[in-house]
Amino acid sequence: MIKIYYSIAQYIPSDFRDERINIGLAVHCPHYNYSHFYKTSKLSRVRQFDDEFDKDYLELIFESLEFQLNSNTIQDEGTELEFQHISNVDFLESVTMYYTNEIRFTPIKVLLSSQGDFQKDIDNLKDALLYYDKTKSERITQDQVRNLVARTLKDYKKNYSKASIKNDIGENIFDFTLEDLSRETYIKALTFDFQREHSKKPILDIKATMFDINNIKTNWNSAKIFFVVNNTTFEKSYEKDALNTIKSSNNDFHMQIKTISEFEYDIKNNTL
Repeated sequence: MIKIYYSIAQYIPSDFRDERINIGLAVHCPHYNYSHFYKTSKLSRVRQFDDEFDKDYLELIFESLEFQLNSNTIQDEGTELEFQHISNVDFLESVTMYYTNEIRFTPIKVLLSSQGDFQKDIDNLKDALLYYDKTKSERITQDQVRNLVARTLKDYKKNYSKASIKNDIGENIFDFTLEDLSRETYIKALTFDFQREHSKKPILDIKATMFDINNIKTNWNSAKIFFVVNNTTFEKSYEKDALNTIKSSNNDFHMQIKTISEFEYDIKNNTL
């Protein structure tokens, strides 16, 4: 397997408020001596997030990160020094560790890939972590979330299978069953990535699943149910409604909504 190391660049205008927004993605693959910084193309979102941000300063930071990390676009002989340790597994950390002010990087994570899936996996990372950079018609779909969930379970060698519990019309209620935990654990992939601010689809999907659950089994106290969605900050009204729907049902079911990143963290650290 080929390891892809990655970290999210975030803009944090105030430590006190602890508010942040994703502005870039740094990736590194020692196997291919490859590294790259993918910057956001939506500076308008940063301005909406913080109307006092300094665009020139941010663009200067982007230039510096591209100089340090874009191994496939070496501009002159001098930059070769930047990549003399690119085959080391700690190369990415050696660059990102110095960004400690308004621009900071999240702890480095590892994605297991293969030669055939390498570019696809990087594209999936960009889609998931910088998904506002895509046009609304190109944003992450439910199938893509499902594929990312499956890839995470596979990468961390979890014992899972496609869920076989069906509703009254023969459709699978869940996507996956985790088989190596102390409690029955079911996973359903969804997307909250819709064009309309007041989309009803997330609520309808969750309520339909809850209806199906009630219909086929009266006691789910011993089971865990996770809805895994695209990476989001749950700021839109329909996202908040979905969270409230889950919270109001916790008296009947043990259900949670997790983003792809949260799900990966829990799978990696066995905290699901």
